[in-house]
Amino acid sequence: MVSNDYLGFTQHPKVKEAAIAGIEKYGSGAEPLLLLVATMIFHAELEMKIARFFKRDDSITFTM
Repeated sequence: MVSNDYLGFTQHPKVKEAAIAGIEKYGSGAEPLLLLVATMIFHAELEMKIARFFKRDDSITFTM
């Protein structure tokens, strides 16, 4: 349980497809940190989905 992939999701076909689609749409590389510059729309969408899942008004995500 010390790996970033201890559940094996990196090899799941749907995860691979989503990664490819994301790279094709947004490119590769790290984006600026929210606290320093801004965020991209998919960050905001992810945070909204997480908040909705946990029945909260808002959430915040971090890179690690």
